Amino acid sequence: MDLVNEGIESLNKFKELPKWKVLVAGGDGTVAWVLNFIYDTLKPKYYPEVGLAPLGTGNDLSRVLGWGKTIPDTEMFDYLQAIETQSTFTLLDRWKLVLTYKKTDKVWKGLKRLTTVNTSTETV
Repeated sequence: MDLVNEGIESLNKFKELPKWKVLVAGGDGTVAWVLNFIYDTLKPKYYPEVGLAPLGTGNDLSRVLGWGKTIPDTEMFDYLQAIETQSTFTLLDRWKLVLTYKKTDKVWKGLKRLTTVNTSTETV
């Protein structure tokens, strides 16, 4: 399924399946995009196993998991078969970081000193 042409929402058709797998062909950004959609938006009945084919410019996850920075110069069928037969299931941590910035301003208004506190929050 080509998510660029069909849209990531096309994964909705798998939401109720008892077992399904996803192979993400791309880089770290594409992997994050698909995982975020599956886990944060789709929230399927059963979560799929997710594999990756490092075809992007940033492939750190693939490298860390032992699959290398790029796919080897082999036939795609052989690569897909290797993923199915040689890969192992690995649990990964997923987290979100919430940063809260606090800025305190002390100003004089006439003879009174006023303190204002402004906060802002960012989720990464």
